[in-house]
Amino acid sequence: MPFTAQEIQHISNAVLEYFIREQPKLQTAEVRPFLNDLLERADTFPGGRANIILPVYGAIATSLIGYDHDDSVPYVNPANSRQATYPWREHHIGFNITFSQLKKAGIRIANSATGEGVSKASDMEKAELFDMLVYNINDMMEGWERGMSGFLWGDGTADPKAIVGVRSFILDNPLAVGAVAGIDPAVDDWWQNRAITATAAAGPYSTPGPILANVAATNSVLIETLTREQRQLRRFKSVGRRQTPENRPAGTGVVLYCGSGAYNRIEDELRAKGSYSEMGFTNRDNDVGVSSMTLNRDEIVYEPELDNIGRPNFVYAIDLDAVRLRPMEGEERVDHSPARPEDIYALYRAQTSTAALTCEQRNCNAVYEVTL
Repeated sequence: MPFTAQEIQHISNAVLEYFIREQPKLQTAEVRPFLNDLLERADTFPGGRANIILPVYGAIATSLIGYDHDDSVPYVNPANSRQATYPWREHHIGFNITFSQLKKAGIRIANSATGEGVSKASDMEKAELFDMLVYNINDMMEGWERGMSGFLWGDGTADPKAIVGVRSFILDNPLAVGAVAGIDPAVDDWWQNRAITATAAAGPYSTPGPILANVAATNSVLIETLTREQRQLRRFKSVGRRQTPENRPAGTGVVLYCGSGAYNRIEDELRAKGSYSEMGFTNRDNDVGVSSMTLNRDEIVYEPELDNIGRPNFVYAIDLDAVRLRPMEGEERVDHSPARPEDIYALYRAQTSTAALTCEQRNCNAVYEVTL
């Protein structure tokens, strides 16, 4: 027997709520550690403005001096603050099911708005409808994650109406562009990320590269370089930042996201030099792989999205306390059931998201290019 449009909308709502809660994964879905880390730490912001504005400063106006007896002492009025400005963006994803598709699956739609005089749907129709909605909603959930991950690793040029990604403020050459988030790093040099890349110019935070990894037993160029860089990233780690989650190693909140090539080079150096294990040497039950890696307790993870965007040989050291995904309050993955147009026989479902990616401190973030 036929469904009414209202019945299908109700079933669609139930299926969508179930799939958002359970978070099913397609067999072709990739792991997305950066997206997952950002969603885990997301901070909402209130609407009412066109941009998210974060006050930052790097220059200090006051200074400590010694004095004696009735010496005159100076007073200053600090006025060195800047405003980092990030626009929020709106996103849509949705699907439709035509009445023709439903008919081919043996599902009929009643024209009655109320369903009066219509018999209940059969169990077979319910099963067919559920399977069809599962497929479409699963596709929409994966499409959202895939699209958002791509945007977050972008620089804002692929879709000018979408969220501006991490490569808009973690630059291969920190001195190559003008203002970043409304602040000019040529004037305020503390507003730069660290970089060792082929296009980086020599500067206070950048070095021409790339890093020449070498797996010879006599050196560990890549690991040594990352260790020295980590020291500089921790140099400006602000006091009073949020604590890292309990499920994260007690590092600094910085995660090293690697493309496959860079991750392989780190593994190669580790294998070439060997590593100590509390198990000692044994002739059985040996795991020949390399377990999860950390750099002085900062996680080193493989980020497939870097391969997807043509950056397999890059490492991004990102401070997850400084870089935040900020959804607008009440506008995070909102469900919609648009009315059917009078001239199209189809049912529609959609989600919208309003958010921005912000960075409140650039000099504790870095990008490194690796070559063999």
